[in-house]
Amino acid sequence: MITRLSQMITNLEAIVPTIKIHRRSVAALAAVLAGAASLSACGSSSESSSGSGPDISTLSQEGQARLELLYEGSGTSPATEAPKPEAGKDVWFIASGMSLELIAASAQGFEDAAEAVGWNAKVVDGKFQPSLWLTGIEQAIAARADGIVLYALDCAAVRNGLEAAKKARIPVVGVESEDCDPSLETVLTYADGDFPEFARQLGADQALWAAASANGKGTIIELRETDAAITLYQSDGVAATLEEECPDCKHVTVEFTAPEIGPALQQKVEQAILKNPDAIGMLVPYDDLLVAGVSSAIVSSGRGGQIKVISVGGTTAAFDLMRQNRGLNADIVFDPRWEGFAAVDWMNRLLHGETPTGESAPTGIGQQLVEQEDVPKEGKVAATVDYEAIYLESWGVDG
Repeated sequence: MITRLSQMITNLEAIVPTIKIHRRSVAALAAVLAGAASLSACGSSSESSSGSGPDISTLSQEGQARLELLYEGSGTSPATEAPKPEAGKDVWFIASGMSLELIAASAQGFEDAAEAVGWNAKVVDGKFQPSLWLTGIEQAIAARADGIVLYALDCAAVRNGLEAAKKARIPVVGVESEDCDPSLETVLTYADGDFPEFARQLGADQALWAAASANGKGTIIELRETDAAITLYQSDGVAATLEEECPDCKHVTVEFTAPEIGPALQQKVEQAILKNPDAIGMLVPYDDLLVAGVSSAIVSSGRGGQIKVISVGGTTAAFDLMRQNRGLNADIVFDPRWEGFAAVDWMNRLLHGETPTGESAPTGIGQQLVEQEDVPKEGKVAATVDYEAIYLESWGVDG
């Protein structure tokens, strides 16, 4: 029934383009019609299903509008015009740690985009060790790199290296990185704004979904990593949004640092679940934590059906967990590969003497809310924008 109604509405939208009806409205209408059919056909058997997602009508108008946008995807087109890249440039990508799927995917996107424009790309795995981050920057400077990209490396941890890069006149692009004051790098922006705004919005988006799922009451547990700028900004977005959209909810935080990821964090999550028997929601800052013990803690508690969990990332592991019904109900998906392409675009502009901004060179990078019921049988959800084709065309490269 839902499929037939979806097709009817698609046809209607084709006739009247201004009409937009979200799939949740379709599901609600199908449920009403199914109920009516059961009353008028006594003794007949029918198969119906109702959406397991949240009731967004409990949110403010702004909150509802944001979630509706997320269901469709908030990504927009990146810049369609760019300087012609000069082949032969040597560019370095220094990652905080390549063991995380999100970071590895961004690095691969960077390598592929660099190859497309004729650049030589070198990826450095920082293995989550600040000394290796700094060593990577120093090696890039010694190799006379034309440009350096930092991924998930906050400036404060590598200030000396970035100051040396500035003296050597090597441009630096930061991705998901907190800049220093005064600035030592050009930090990528997103559809939702600059890096802090993007990170806060990730947390706010999680909190919106959790508030709608809570129906205005209950305990929501937030896992809060305290040693990274992005997760602290996310936490700010969570707190502000829960206060506004779910004032009667109890907001509990479980604080941890990167070295605790694994058994120590799993134990903290297990204890939090035990201490909060009325917990109905959990916010996980990024997907990799789920396979590092958080999912096991939720499943072993026996309360996976009660606690609605939302994470961030859209990783393969996250989609597998949703398919297997193992402690994840929704995910804020964004494409880190897109970040890799955007980093090449901004580096290209810097090498041409331009200073890219969100206004002059928008990346368009957004996110999409994917719930368990919408997960494909295999693979992941594709980006809502064909950013690769747009970038390649803007660079004058054949796809």
